[in-house]
Amino acid sequence: MTMLPVPPIPLDFLRDNPNMQMIPSFSLKLDNYIIVGNPHYVAISVTSRYNYWKEFKKIIIDIHNILFKTKLIEKVKRYSIKYINLTDVPSSNNTIDLLNINININNKILSDEKLSIRIESPSEEFFNVIEVSTSATVYLNHNNIQDTKTGLLINIDTIKSLQKSIEHSEFINNIASYLYNIHE
Repeated sequence: MTMLPVPPIPLDFLRDNPNMQMIPSFSLKLDNYIIVGNPHYVAISVTSRYNYWKEFKKIIIDIHNILFKTKLIEKVKRYSIKYINLTDVPSSNNTIDLLNINININNKILSDEKLSIRIESPSEEFFNVIEVSTSATVYLNHNNIQDTKTGLLINIDTIKSLQKSIEHSEFINNIASYLYNIHE
């Protein structure tokens, strides 16, 4: 585990300021995963090609079981799952066509323009955020090999905010159910 540099800010300020609660204080590389977080949140990212939900779900459960033993997390206020995918698009193709949408602004149909769309879609149980960018560039550095990919970026974030915080132990006891519901 790598402890990340956190500026010398009083702990009360870090704890009470919502904008500061998402600054990671640790990072851990585990096979094809990176875990970052602090006492307020944990994020688990796949660093290589995503294989299967069954495998990723097991990693999420295993990491939460480890975190439970460390007592790093006391309560859970929200949890989410986010998928980010860059679809390679040949430069000759128009990425807007891949979305199967028509956008007309002031009687001008957008077709070649670069476009970013954000859709917020609350449901009864979850808050969904879908973001699409028709011209995204990602710079990759994998095993000291640098690469650039350009294409259609799709980002889907499904968030569950709990009405009241629950103990991390309760979250662990029900994690399989929580993950099933948020993934479906």
